[in-house]
Amino acid sequence: MKFNRLILVLLFIVFNANNLYSQDVIPVACSTATYNVNTGDVFYDDGGPGGCLCADGAGCPGEYANAGCITTVTLCPPAGGCGNVSVTFNVFAMFNTASAFDWMKIYDSADTTGAILFDNDIGGPNIPYGTCGDDPVFTVTATNPSGCLTFEFNATTVVSRAGWEAPVTIVGGGGGANAGTDGSIDICDDSTTLIDLYSLITGEDTGGTWVRTSGTGGTFNAAAGTFLPAPGATTSTFEYT
Repeated sequence: MKFNRLILVLLFIVFNANNLYSQDVIPVACSTATYNVNTGDVFYDDGGPGGCLCADGAGCPGEYANAGCITTVTLCPPAGGCGNVSVTFNVFAMFNTASAFDWMKIYDSADTTGAILFDNDIGGPNIPYGTCGDDPVFTVTATNPSGCLTFEFNATTVVSRAGWEAPVTIVGGGGGANAGTDGSIDICDDSTTLIDLYSLITGEDTGGTWVRTSGTGGTFNAAAGTFLPAPGATTSTFEYT
């Protein structure tokens, strides 16, 4: 009896644009926004580069706004990519963190529900870090499945400072999707038994997409991740990404 070989190939293709370009992430004061970032990008406060580290009322260009609000920013790996966001604060200067005027909280998640990695608000473990911008450089790296970090920054209406300058690096491969380990199956030429493509792979993340890249005949259901063979179907390759 003739056999057809159904080959399942798993390819999780990531276009890594690291070092091809960089962007400055400068949020709007009081806003909530999410940015996909890459190695080489730089995360700033709403004032952008510049500002005074420890001078009250100097009005130095580049300082964050005395907006009297919280600005929330989420930084995530490149869309469709893998890795974890890591930021290094080369500049970190805020007004009177010791008295809960200006403060920042950093969450290990794509929102404000994850573990807190940094907190210089009243009662936080990092108070009064950043009061005059003379603290050591520090790095914060995501470890959660999304690979994202979320930043909450509170600015009062009193005095502003230089804020922060934090180059971004995408590290590791823990974030993003995992297409799993590939597999294959041999079927008879006249088989009409429905094949669950998910059952042939292991370790895959949910939410991926199936496509058929080669072969003819049979019925492929991309949404369900199934293939129904039919007489005359040829060797076929499927991808889950």
